[in-house]
Amino acid sequence: MIQLKRDRSSSTVKAKYRNPARIDNGVDLIKGFLSGENKFYKDGFWKLAKDHLKSESHGKCAFCETPTTAVYFGDVEHFRPKQRQMYWWLAYCYDNYLFSCRICNGFKSDQFPLLGNQLSAPNIPNNPTDTELRTISQGMTPNPLDDAELAQFDQACLDEQAVLPNPYQEDPWALFKWEAIEGLEEVNITHRTNADKPFVEPTIEILRLNRDALRAQRYQTYVLLKAFKELFEITTGDAQGIAENSLKKMMAADREYCGMARYFISEEWQLDIPLP
Repeated sequence: MIQLKRDRSSSTVKAKYRNPARIDNGVDLIKGFLSGENKFYKDGFWKLAKDHLKSESHGKCAFCETPTTAVYFGDVEHFRPKQRQMYWWLAYCYDNYLFSCRICNGFKSDQFPLLGNQLSAPNIPNNPTDTELRTISQGMTPNPLDDAELAQFDQACLDEQAVLPNPYQEDPWALFKWEAIEGLEEVNITHRTNADKPFVEPTIEILRLNRDALRAQRYQTYVLLKAFKELFEITTGDAQGIAENSLKKMMAADREYCGMARYFISEEWQLDIPLP
């Protein structure tokens, strides 16, 4: 898991997710919630964001870093669950979306443990007027193109102390450690320090980040990584340059399991090779 950055502009963020449509859609969401129906949101409202979210995560699951196109097209994940009893008002919130593989998305489901206090739901009066509805809608999610609103939203989210790291709001890479078990031909993920343990262990359990297939796939990448590392250490000149360039490429954000590659290169092996 590596840190991600949102590409925000009027050309990348679809009109339905930003003002003025954001407020109109929020009003519809509130009305749906007040209707009492369990499914109060429009299915697929978030689908238009999928391609851009996928691009921001380099075609990989934001959680496990596995490329999705080879096995499945991936999902738009609601980081904070949109269920009625949880974060219903964030169902249409652009900054609550990220790109996930179907497997991680399914395992996560509506699990969202906190160490702090949950965000407060909007206060909706009885029989709200249209003006009141629009005012509530305006404030219940940030405009994705408004820096001040985004900063306030991000801080409120961080204050919750969510156990699962949001790669758009923090750098999750620093929490994790990768361990190669060569006899079993697998690479496991664990916590880097004891201070990280309350966040990392539940994250691994919820997302099944040590599921069999992932451990094996990470090991395949690790074998290649280790081969380039050994070549880098025993050669000089052009050959060493080729090895160094190959290691740099494996740390690039668009490469599968680049978080693991960065860990072994910079932390485990302590090679003096900068990120590309």
